[in-house]
Amino acid sequence: MPFYRVSEFPKRLMAGPPVERLAQMIMAPETTGYQHNSFFLATIPPGGAIPDHTHPENDEIMYCVGRGEALVDEKRFPIAPDDVIFASRGVVHGIWNTSDSELKLFCVFVPAIVDKRFDELAKMTNDYLRAGPRS
Repeated sequence: MPFYRVSEFPKRLMAGPPVERLAQMIMAPETTGYQHNSFFLATIPPGGAIPDHTHPENDEIMYCVGRGEALVDEKRFPIAPDDVIFASRGVVHGIWNTSDSELKLFCVFVPAIVDKRFDELAKMTNDYLRAGPRS
């Protein structure tokens, strides 16, 4: 399918407060069959975060819609709409929503990420895709 309406994709709570965030799996080998990368949307409410972590086998490119702070390779900086963050494989990175509104990150993993934490989200996404377009 060449067109995806992100607003209709299922969301999964990945962590509760104080690091609350939702994830949507848009494209991944286990859902769309696209093998080269994975594409996720992370939605972080005010006060939520994606704590410091690494991806030993994946580069991550994040496009920001909203405001907050990021840490990449021991450097902390403010983020704003239309900013792009690049965390190469193995580099510690994290995101905090320090604003009063939602922060969205469109995340591309190269190569495609394989992580058991996303198994339930992959199942939800496959169920959604099998059901067909909603509109």
